[in-house]
Amino acid sequence: TGLDHYVGQEKIWTYKGWQNLSFPTGSVRGVPTTLWTYYHAGIMENTDPETAERIQESVDKGWMPLYPSERDDGNRPDPSVMFCWRGNYFNQAKGNIAVEEELWPKLDLVVDINFRMDSTALNSDIVLPTASHYEKHDLSVTDMHTYVHPFTPAVEPLGESKTDWQIFRELAAKIQEVAEERGVEPVEDRKFDREIDLQSVHDDYTRDWLDDEPGALAEDKAAAEFILEHSEESNPEGSDEQLTFDDIEEQPRRILDTGDHWTSDVEDGEAYTPWKDYVQEKN
Repeated sequence: TGLDHYVGQEKIWTYKGWQNLSFPTGSVRGVPTTLWTYYHAGIMENTDPETAERIQESVDKGWMPLYPSERDDGNRPDPSVMFCWRGNYFNQAKGNIAVEEELWPKLDLVVDINFRMDSTALNSDIVLPTASHYEKHDLSVTDMHTYVHPFTPAVEPLGESKTDWQIFRELAAKIQEVAEERGVEPVEDRKFDREIDLQSVHDDYTRDWLDDEPGALAEDKAAAEFILEHSEESNPEGSDEQLTFDDIEEQPRRILDTGDHWTSDVEDGEAYTPWKDYVQEKN
């Protein structure tokens, strides 16, 4: 809906740039974490029967995706590996004791990417130390104002810490290396009717898909620059104005325009107010 107010969820204002970076081959329909926890932590068993019936119906009919997917024989396996990133799942998951007693025993491996030793990290098999806010290049996105703020490293990541972008890049590199050694064939993605080639997963991760430039997005700052370059808010179509990472590092800048997923225009000297396109312009 807009900015300058808090609604419980952070707004990704540079949406199209983020989307092109994260999902270059098309959107991925994710699994709601609450549903996943309800199902795999046994919370459904203590849910109101009618509600549980409706949830089960939506899962069976594919209205709400749930992973692991059903096998060809109709059985749904338990999850065996869990990666946690950007959240304290063990503490925040709506399930508490059920998560510890029902879900955790099903998992063979729990990996936590974290700069805190929180309860998820304490209950993980592997903790990958990540850089904190002032140890990396990144973009600060908030729905509380219309300015673009960067994260820049004031100090180098401590110890063996790496940035989030570097961690996923290194994981992709190792997966690609092992897949090449073993001659792993492309994996069929039945839900999206495509194949996932693990022998090129690192190259795909660092490639600029729009310009087909290999290795262009290997570094954090390049990924942030890509988002700014391909977002209407920071690089308006048909305009000579453009915000680069160096620009916002020098001084935080206000977004230049709004894309087609916004409901008002940005006006100089005024706070952003949503719904003007509908209420005032009658669009």
